[in-house]
Amino acid sequence: MWLVADRAMNEGYEADDPYVVACSVWAMTQALRDCGRWEEAIALARNAIHGLAPYLARDETPDDWYGIVGALEAEIAYVHARRGRHGDAWAGWERADTFARQLGPTYRHVQTSFSAPVMAAHATTLGVELRRPGEALRAAREFEADQIVSLPRRSRHLIEVARAYYQRDETTAALTMLVKSEHTAPETIRYNGYAREMLHGLMKDPPVGMRSDVRDLSKRVGIRV
Repeated sequence: MWLVADRAMNEGYEADDPYVVACSVWAMTQALRDCGRWEEAIALARNAIHGLAPYLARDETPDDWYGIVGALEAEIAYVHARRGRHGDAWAGWERADTFARQLGPTYRHVQTSFSAPVMAAHATTLGVELRRPGEALRAAREFEADQIVSLPRRSRHLIEVARAYYQRDETTAALTMLVKSEHTAPETIRYNGYAREMLHGLMKDPPVGMRSDVRDLSKRVGIRV
């Protein structure tokens, strides 16, 4: 991912195209976040947003330019949540949600899946990252996951809901969400580290009467049992 994002950024800068730069920065921000390089991730995303700012007041600016700014704001919120900064995380979420509401309920940025439903899904993720599973589950109940058009993104949201239940030690509910995630997009759960980590934990301490269910799902995901 790092290599692909870096090459994309270089292409964007060489083309002197702020939109292409911003789209590549969206991926690089995630790579930096997952490496723990939080300040660098935020600074990079902020610079990309700054590069697009002059275009956002123009009537001819495409919706996707606003969409990528919203997606970058959501990623900044995610970085703050990973760091445990509750106020900063939700301030970032609100900035991103402003763009989602401005673009309307039917808009979706294809690369990032940024949209009103995905902003609702981001609220669940922030709750999980901030170790506030009650907040995460309340956010998840406020919309239907089926509203997320992208099946991989919908599957990932269901994994986030499973994480919230797992944090509350509600393992039956967590397993149910993981099964639903696998039915939605099998390739997503197979390569999701959080899902695999939860399944390892569930194999050691399965919900009552569901040991075989855990084993079956783990096999389908590719975990050796």
